[in-house]
Amino acid sequence: MSKYTVGLWLYQNGGGDVIQRKLIERLRERDIGVISGLNLAKALAHKGSIVCNGVIMEDLDLFYGTCE
Repeated sequence: MSKYTVGLWLYQNGGGDVIQRKLIERLRERDIGVISGLNLAKALAHKGSIVCNGVIMEDLDLFYGTCE
């Protein structure tokens, strides 16, 4: 099990999917877990937490996302 977990959301167009794959690969090489596809536009507030795709965002060590 990874010591740290990073949430990730990058646009898939314009080469974002390639960048995401490389980023995930490099993070995993460093034993950092990655949960991708966390689009905050689809997140919900539930009982004081922000939940996105079943992931409680506060449980992440870091969230990285891009915007246009």
